[in-house]
Amino acid sequence: MGMFDSIYLKIKCPHCGIEQECECQTKDLDCELNVYRIGNYVGEFDDLWTLSDCSKCHKFFHVLVKFTDGIVNGEYEIG
Repeated sequence: MGMFDSIYLKIKCPHCGIEQECECQTKDLDCELNVYRIGNYVGEFDDLWTLSDCSKCHKFFHVLVKFTDGIVNGEYEIG
C-alpha cells in the first residue's frame, strides 16, 4: 500500500460483530505514517473513507471516519 496515515477507532466488525480498536488506513491525509486517535486534530479535512480489517475474522471493510472541525470524534459509518 505504500505510505499512508492511520486513524484508530473502536469499531464493531460488520462481518463477525466483535468490537475492537481498529486501524483505519488512508492515503487522503499527509501519507507520513502519522497516527491519529480520538481527539487528535488531522487538519481541515471532510469526513473520509478508510480501509480497515478485523483481527478476529480477518475480513476487510471500508469505514467512513467522521471529524468535527478537523478533530477525530470517534464517529464512523461502515460502507
